[in-house]
Amino acid sequence: MPLANENAQAHLAKARKNFQVYLTLADESQQDWAVVLLFYTTLHLFHAHFAETLTGFDQPRTHDQRHSKVLLQFPNLYRHYRTLHDISIQCRYYFYSPTVAEAMRIYERDYLPIIASFSALPHFSELALPVKPSP
Repeated sequence: MPLANENAQAHLAKARKNFQVYLTLADESQQDWAVVLLFYTTLHLFHAHFAETLTGFDQPRTHDQRHSKVLLQFPNLYRHYRTLHDISIQCRYYFYSPTVAEAMRIYERDYLPIIASFSALPHFSELALPVKPSP
C-alpha cells in the first residue's frame, strides 16, 4: 500500500535521495559524510512514518521530540537511530572519520535493522527502501 500522505511521500523521496548521496560518498572514501547521510536517511524515514500515521500536531519538530517518538513507537530501533544520530554529530563537529570497515559496521549494525523494521510496516512493505545493491 503506497504512502497516502504527501508529506510522507516527500520525506521518503528525501530519504532515497540522501541514500544515493551516501552511496556516492562511500564509494569516494568520504566515510564521515557517508555516515552522516545514513543518519539523515533514517531521519526522513521516521518522518515519513510519522507524517503517515500522526496528525500534524503530534508530529515531532525537534531532535528531542523525534527521539521521544522513536523511543515510544520503535523501542527496538531507538538505540540504532540514536547511534546514527550521535555518530553524525561526531563526524560533523568533532572530526571523527570512520574507516571503511567502521562505516560498513555502522551500516550493517545500525542502518539495516531500521530498514528491515520499516519494510515490515504495512505502509512501507511494498516500497523499495534504500539499501546498497548486492555485489
